Parts: sequence; C-alpha cells; structure tokens
Amino acid sequence: MVKNHHLARSIHDASWSMLINFTIYKAEEAGGAVELVNPRNTSKQCSVYGSIQPMPRSQRIYQCPDCGAVMGQDHNAAINIKN
Repeated sequence: MVKNHHLARSIHDASWSMLINFTIYKAEEAGGAVELVNPRNTSKQCSVYGSIQPMPRSQRIYQCPDCGAVMGQDHNAAINIKN
C-alpha cells in the first residue's frame, strides 16, 4: 500500500488511462470505436422524462416523481449513456 496519497492517486489515474487506451486500441483493431461518456448524473436523470432527481447511490431503484418511471438505477444509467 502506498503511504503517499498523491502518489497513490497518480498510480490509480495511470491505471485507468492504460485501460482506456488499451480498450480504444483493441476496438480499433477489431474495426469498432469507443465513445467516452461523462458519467455525471447518468443515474440521477430520468431516461424517459429527462428530469434530474437527487438520489443516493445506495438507493438501487430509480423512481421518477415526474413521469412515474420505475427501474433499476444502473439500468436507467445505461439507457442514458446509450442515448
């Protein structure tokens, strides 16, 4: 374990960067493409209505008070990322 949190963060960031670069490389090699998406509010925004509701990550079911949509929070986020 690294005692210097700045060094630990740099190592962590470098690992994610390597994973992203490797994924892009492999996708291009297979004739595909990778599109990077900002994950901000993907699990808080209704994939049906579009409204953003404050919601803790511990709440696993997404319920939109505006349109009544009910689905798993990860499923809702996946639809938002796809769109």
